Amino acid sequence: MRAFTGNILWIFLGVTALIFGVSYGQRTPRGKKLLHKTLLRLPVVGDVLKKIAVARFTRTLGTLLSSGVPILDALEIVAKTPAT
Repeated sequence: MRAFTGNILWIFLGVTALIFGVSYGQRTPRGKKLLHKTLLRLPVVGDVLKKIAVARFTRTLGTLLSSGVPILDALEIVAKTPAT
């Protein structure tokens, strides 16, 4: 506990630098790919992110199909939909 309280300034600076580094790195395509790859490998977060992506895909595909869009066209549209 004493090591933590004695170095609180360095810990705060390190966490701040890490946050700024990740936010800066996310702006580049390579950094964004690395961040997403890392998030998908995390035990709980990766599973949740995968399930969210599948849910969005199926919801969009279902909406298009129920609107009368042919399945091949719907799949092309869903493939172009951003994953945000």
